[in-house]
Amino acid sequence: MRTLAQVIGATSSLTYNVVGHIKTVIILTGGCLFFGDEMPLKKFLGIATAMMGIVWYSQACRLFPALAALVSSTSRPRHALPCARSRLPR
Repeated sequence: MRTLAQVIGATSSLTYNVVGHIKTVIILTGGCLFFGDEMPLKKFLGIATAMMGIVWYSQACRLFPALAALVSSTSRPRHALPCARSRLPR
């Protein structure tokens, strides 16, 4: 089992936060679909905004890896890209 620090070290703290938002979106959407929870406009707009941010981040990492490295260079070594695949041993 990996520790949180190892996971963040293998990707980046921003990637970890994006994955956390994906988890939240899945939980909220699943609650509405499977358990009949309400989907008021405010919750729907929050989910839509989170999804747009997730898609934007994924596209930015895919299209501009150098820019992604520049943005995260304040908290990560220059040789590591925040969008890089996990470097954890399997």
